[in-house]
Formats: sequence, C-alpha cells, structure tokens
Amino acid sequence: MRRYDPSLPAIMADEDRIMQVFHNLVRNAIEAMPGGGKVTLVTRLSMNPLFTKVDLGQGQRTMAEIQVVDEGQGIPAETRERLFTPFFTTKDRGLGLGLALCHRIVEEHKGSIQVASEPGLGTAFSCFLPIAK
Repeated sequence: MRRYDPSLPAIMADEDRIMQVFHNLVRNAIEAMPGGGKVTLVTRLSMNPLFTKVDLGQGQRTMAEIQVVDEGQGIPAETRERLFTPFFTTKDRGLGLGLALCHRIVEEHKGSIQVASEPGLGTAFSCFLPIAK
C-alpha cells in the first residue's frame, strides 16, 4: 500500500544510495511477515517535533519523512536497541550489515532513521531527510 504526499518537494539525496536504504527496509518488512501481511510506504512532510525543521549548518531545513510500516510480529525492545549495530542480526543467514548501512547512508544525507515497534502489531521505520531548497 502506498500513501504518498503528491505535494512533497524533492529531497536532497543520492538516488542510488537512498534506493538502497528503502530496498533494504522494504525487504526486511516483507521478511518480517512470513505468513503474509501488508507493507505500507508513506511520504509526507515531517510532523515529528524533533524533525520538523533541522539546522544543517546552513539554516533551517524542512524534513521529509519516509516511512516503511509492516504488520509483522514487532521487534522486542532489547533487540531494537541494537538494530543499527554492525554485525548484529536476528536472521539465520543474515550478516547484520543491512540496517547498519541504512543508518550510515541516512546520516550521511544529514538525516535520521528511527524505529517504532509494538510486539504483535508490527514495526515502522521512519527516515527523516532534508528537502531540497
């Protein structure tokens, strides 16, 4: 499912690197629902008070929020704390580099990545990225 804000301006990003982030987040969302479920992609101007406008050293920038939401089993709190740590994985054949790389790419774009999860209800990864002026 997609919920895109058609009025959202362009973001400041390297297209290939940002696509790598969202490819990984969507793949993880699908894998979190082995019995099926819905993945929702949302784009909007950030309403999060921490990421509405951020000073990137050249004045305040409005942030876009891009969210990947799944209906999986959720992520326990102790696991959420380590998600972006290199080589940490909960997958049998995972390397533990996917989310660490996502975190690094988003931060290199002067953004932030956050995770919210409720056991049994699903998980939402939110990427906050500056819009282009």
